[in-house]
Amino acid sequence: MRTKDFGEDKKMAAVFNREASFDDNRSDIYDDDEDRGFFQMNESDEDTEDASETDMAKLEEEFTEMKEQMYQEKLQDFKQQLQHLNSGTSKHTEYSKRLNKLDMLRGERLLIAEICRKYEIELIEKEYIREQKAAQEEYEQKKVEPQRDTPE
Repeated sequence: MRTKDFGEDKKMAAVFNREASFDDNRSDIYDDDEDRGFFQMNESDEDTEDASETDMAKLEEEFTEMKEQMYQEKLQDFKQQLQHLNSGTSKHTEYSKRLNKLDMLRGERLLIAEICRKYEIELIEKEYIREQKAAQEEYEQKKVEPQRDTPE
């Protein structure tokens, strides 16, 4: 057994003493197929991770492009609707319905306000007439009183 250990030590010493190169497949450091499979799988995982990072970056870029395109389309649609509304050629049904409803409510409020104004004017005129009658009666009464007080 000692000879086997000595042989393994030699392999390990050779591995540590030699310089690694980029084109090295590192086959001399693997003792058995299990170790070789583990390291190869690990390198494969790194490749897969790099690929998934690249895929993720592409997906993010595509998402950003789609988002920007949707924004530009919506913006263009809103600008077009605004242009139609400003030019008066709009067939924007929802806007027209709301505008008609607001005009109707405005008309009703103006009508109610006019009725209230006329009613208040009528009340003020009636109060004026009452006060004028009261003042005339008070005048007539005071006019008659001095005649009573004067001796004949």
